[in-house]
Amino acid sequence: MVDLWGEGIPNWVVAGTSFFTLLAAVAAGYFASRAAHYTKEQAAASHEQVRIGDEALKIAQEDALAAQDASLRQRREAEQAYRNFAESRLDALAPVVLASATPYDTTTAGGHATKLWLEVHRLEEPNTAAGYDRWSDWKPVTATFYESAESGVVFQTQLVIRFNNVSDKVARIDVIDPGNGELEDPSSGARLILMPHETKSFVWTKRWGLPMLATEDDLNDPKNWLFNLEFWVRDLGMNVRDTHKFNGDLRLFERDGSRLMVKAKPLVAWPENVDIATPMPGRVYERLVAEDLQATQ
Repeated sequence: MVDLWGEGIPNWVVAGTSFFTLLAAVAAGYFASRAAHYTKEQAAASHEQVRIGDEALKIAQEDALAAQDASLRQRREAEQAYRNFAESRLDALAPVVLASATPYDTTTAGGHATKLWLEVHRLEEPNTAAGYDRWSDWKPVTATFYESAESGVVFQTQLVIRFNNVSDKVARIDVIDPGNGELEDPSSGARLILMPHETKSFVWTKRWGLPMLATEDDLNDPKNWLFNLEFWVRDLGMNVRDTHKFNGDLRLFERDGSRLMVKAKPLVAWPENVDIATPMPGRVYERLVAEDLQATQ
């Protein structure tokens, strides 16, 4: 028997093995290259899919926000439409009240009729021992005069306030601010009921003592010259509330050094001696406010 292994591996075998090894390497490189190419394409395709997904998500989110905005807008429009409808129904319940303020009518010594803007009474007989002082009766101021700071004197203005219900609804009036004075009836905060087409009159009084008029700052203080009585007008069921306010100028005093100048008429004249209360903007629908408050609780 011949021992072939002892003679070594023939050269053609080695060459063949190298050739096949080379072919395998080439094939491996080719497939690796193709795999890398396909992997790159897959990665690019994946990125594109992610981009498309992001775009689709963004569009879906925008559509959702647009739908939400549209829903909120429609809801607000529906709520506003209901509010307008509810307010229009309550408007039909609101009474209409006209209010005016005028000074008293008086007759001068010469028999002429005039408006009485100011009255004065004086301290005549101080009597501290008896515990009281004697004052004169109220006398009308019909002409400008001067008053010294040493005299004992008190001034007063009285205006006639007329509330006239010109509607077919019962009106409830609440005076919420007497306007730097006093209202005899109703007093501040009192309730007044006016039947349809009914008119009621009351007296508003403002008084000044000399210490209240001692300086220019005192004279310019609105509490010493502004008549701004404020009141509410409501229906009997208190569904609707309107606010009215006067704006009368009662500057009846000036200073001339140490003396006080007292006038028979205001520095700024009232048109035809009448001040009309002005309706303030912003009607309050109390029933709707109560419903809103109840809904939030």
